[in-house]
Amino acid sequence: MPKIATLILNRNLPDVSNRLVEHLKKYNGDISDYFVIESGSDEDKLSKYYKFWANWPEAREFGLHYCRGFNYGLIELDKERKYDYYFFVTGDSNFRNEPTIRILLDKMEQNPKFGIISPLSPHWGEIAFFSEKDDTKCVWLIPHVAWLFRRSYLDKIIEKNSPSYMNYFYDGTNFRGYDADTELMVKAYLNDFAVAITSKAQFYEDLDLTDKNADVMKTERKNIHKKLMFEEGLAWMKRKYGFNSKWEMRDWAKKVYNEFFERNPDYKKFKI
Repeated sequence: MPKIATLILNRNLPDVSNRLVEHLKKYNGDISDYFVIESGSDEDKLSKYYKFWANWPEAREFGLHYCRGFNYGLIELDKERKYDYYFFVTGDSNFRNEPTIRILLDKMEQNPKFGIISPLSPHWGEIAFFSEKDDTKCVWLIPHVAWLFRRSYLDKIIEKNSPSYMNYFYDGTNFRGYDADTELMVKAYLNDFAVAITSKAQFYEDLDLTDKNADVMKTERKNIHKKLMFEEGLAWMKRKYGFNSKWEMRDWAKKVYNEFFERNPDYKKFKI
C-alpha cells in the first residue's frame, strides 16, 4: 500500500490536472495514490481523477485557493485513511521526466527531521546554493508549489477539536495565501522539523497559467489577484501576529530557522 497521497488542486482546468496526474503516475507509479481536489469547479469541468469536489455556493463562486483547498482535501481524505506522507501540488506545476516523488521520499527517509521538502525550480535564486555534491539545503523561505509533508509534522499542528476547511492545516482566513508558506515553515521549525529543497528533483511553475485561463477558472487575473493578496494578506498578518510587513514575519522565520540548527547540530550541513 502506498505511503504517499498526492493531492492536486483543480479549478475548471481538467486537462491540465489530468496531464499532471498522468505524468506523475508515469514516472512515480504506485509509490503514491493520486487525488484531485475540485476547488469549486463546474460539473462539466471536473478532472477524471477527482476525489473531492467543493461544490457549495461560496466555493463555486470564489474557489478555495490553496489554503482552503488543501485543508478541504486533507480533512476529507483523513476520514478514509491517513498516509505517512502527503504531496501537495498546485496545478501550475510542471515536472521533469524523473521520479520526483520518489526522490523527495528518499530524502525524507534519510533525514527524519525533514518535515517538508520541495523540488527546486531553476528560476529560484536558491539555485546558487546547490552543486552536484551539495544537492539538499534547508531554507526558511520558499513558495509552496509542490511540497512533500511528513505526516508526523502535520499531526503536530492540525486542528483536532473543531476541524474544518477553514482551519485544519492552513489558516483558511488567509484566503489568498499571502505568506501562508512562511507560516507553515515557522511552525515546522518550532516543532523541531526542518524545511528542505533538493536539486535532485526539479520543476518549474507555469506562471502564466492563471492569466491564460482566468475566465475559464472564474478568477481574477494575476495583477488583480496579487494586489488583493497583498492587501488582504498584510491585514491577516497584522491581525494574527502583529507584524506590519512581510519582512518582520520572515525575520521571525529566519530566527526559528537558526535556532533549529543550534538544537540539531547534525543538520548544520544543510544550513544555508
